[in-house]
Amino acid sequence: MGLIANPSSRSALQSLWTPANQAYNAIGNVSRSFVAPGDVRPLQGVPTTKVQNMLNRIKLYPPFDSHQVGIFDVNISKLVTPQIAVNSSRVLTRANIVPNMTNDQLFDVSFNSGGQVSPITRQLIGVGPFNGSLLFTSYDEDVRLHHPPVFQNIPINPTDPQSTKLEATCFPVGGGTPFGWAYRIRIDATNTRLILCNAIHRLCALARAKYASCPLAVVDADASEIPQQFVELPRDMLLNPSQNPPLIVDYTNPAVVIQLDYYRMLKTVRLNWQFEQYATVLR
Repeated sequence: MGLIANPSSRSALQSLWTPANQAYNAIGNVSRSFVAPGDVRPLQGVPTTKVQNMLNRIKLYPPFDSHQVGIFDVNISKLVTPQIAVNSSRVLTRANIVPNMTNDQLFDVSFNSGGQVSPITRQLIGVGPFNGSLLFTSYDEDVRLHHPPVFQNIPINPTDPQSTKLEATCFPVGGGTPFGWAYRIRIDATNTRLILCNAIHRLCALARAKYASCPLAVVDADASEIPQQFVELPRDMLLNPSQNPPLIVDYTNPAVVIQLDYYRMLKTVRLNWQFEQYATVLR
């Protein structure tokens, strides 16, 4: 794709990958990712009302609105990551991690947006009588168009305080939800894995700071709900009990991590629309 700036050749990258692959194969057996009862503990040190208010919020979003979900104190070393690349600068800027943080402070790291995000530039690149096109660009890797659309009543002219409000179809553009959460999935008759689904850079930062656990939303799900390709890994590697999937703490192991320089990326989202309007005679 032309993304990697250094190493500049495939052979140089291969020379880095070979020892990292050997180190990963020797890192431990498959049981290192199996969850024990003490790895998901009741959350302490955070006001009950604060936890309940957050639960009420996250249950407004999928998949929390249709699954059993709770907020627990989770062992970071047991979190499987389906994302195998992280941006080192984002690890440093996504959350303000300091030594000896309380569970209450860690709760804010896990469930609140952190860090400065790059602004989004909006361009109207074409408008016709019944169609048009908008271009959104940003250096923020998280920017996406949220789909399906949401429906809201908005003023025809927001500068007019008495403007008539009409129903609108809205496609929000920007980052995702801030909630740190993981799927808890039974992978065979006796073993369970925690698959981290969000806040990967924040959890990586906590692992690098040598935090052993943190508050996290845990969603109970069935293995059949995971698609064949989940983020950057196949489902079989994540859910097969004979496979040894990567853990978030593996990012802290210099023997298995390959450091790459990459060119700066501009994230682009283009929205094209077309509409029809006509009258239908009803007899």
